[in-house]
Amino acid sequence: MAEEESKSAAGSGELAPATTGDATIVEVGKVSQWLTENEFEHQALERDHLDVEIIRVEPDFLIPLATALYAYGFNYLSCQGGYDVGP
Repeated sequence: MAEEESKSAAGSGELAPATTGDATIVEVGKVSQWLTENEFEHQALERDHLDVEIIRVEPDFLIPLATALYAYGFNYLSCQGGYDVGP
């Protein structure tokens, strides 16, 4: 059922929630707060083992979002990105 919800949400242009079977509440960081305040669509994910904030964005919005973050002071020292081209 979670897979069906994920597929339908992904097809509608919205970010589907990443589900692993366990419902976890993720504490958002400075980047996610700024993106929310400025109405950028994204999803906050669990922090990594070094306590680095991780967010998820649609591929089409990666460059504009990264440009906006850089323009407002989130540079490479405090923000890194990656992408997954897999299914």
